Amino acid sequence: MLKFLRLIYFPFSVLFTAAITLPVFFLRPYNPKNSSLFLKTFALLTLRPMGFKYTEYDKHNMTNSRPSILVGNHQHNLDVLVASKAFSDHVVVLGKKEILYIPFLGLCFYLGGNIFVDRKNKKRSRKSLDHVKKKLKDKNLSVVIFPEGTRNPEKGLLPFKKGAFHTAIQTQLPIVPFVVSQYAQDMNLNKLNSGHIEVKFLEPIPTEGLTMANMTELMEKTRNAILAGLDEFDQKM
Repeated sequence: MLKFLRLIYFPFSVLFTAAITLPVFFLRPYNPKNSSLFLKTFALLTLRPMGFKYTEYDKHNMTNSRPSILVGNHQHNLDVLVASKAFSDHVVVLGKKEILYIPFLGLCFYLGGNIFVDRKNKKRSRKSLDHVKKKLKDKNLSVVIFPEGTRNPEKGLLPFKKGAFHTAIQTQLPIVPFVVSQYAQDMNLNKLNSGHIEVKFLEPIPTEGLTMANMTELMEKTRNAILAGLDEFDQKM
């Protein structure tokens, strides 16, 4: 019964958060601070009612490395709870264009200065990444990219796509890997305490001086760092 109520409450809380923050968004459209406002409000309304405990480690690796490319694992729709706590001002998200069609949420995502990418259209996808490069440098922003390209509820990582690493090399910005504990497999929404979400920001990986010839090496280094972080979380359980 509790799970049923929470599954109803979760989308309602997304829409309610969008509804109460949209007036501010219209006053300052495309401002990344809008995304921060949305996420912080959403966290206040949602994290405890959903029964999750949240812990993060080494956030200085992110805050001291702006602008940067934030790269991490993506496992569930509830990862929006992770974003609501982990990412501060001056951070935007690279998301699938399908988000635009979600009532209220899509509009908030758009007015929040985030970036849509059409992964089914390579030409448009490249254009979005060119927009990312310009936006990060012009506005001193960091961007969150999930290199698996889709949700992966299983242990481990799916193959990485190249977009995040192409952007990092082109902009010469550091990659900051982050690891989200694999809570999706262990959560139980029928319990009062449904799960524990842990996030760890890893040491930045510099890209200065790298070229496209270093793409594979950079991808492997980032992937191995995230896998090591996942193993560390697994050993704690």
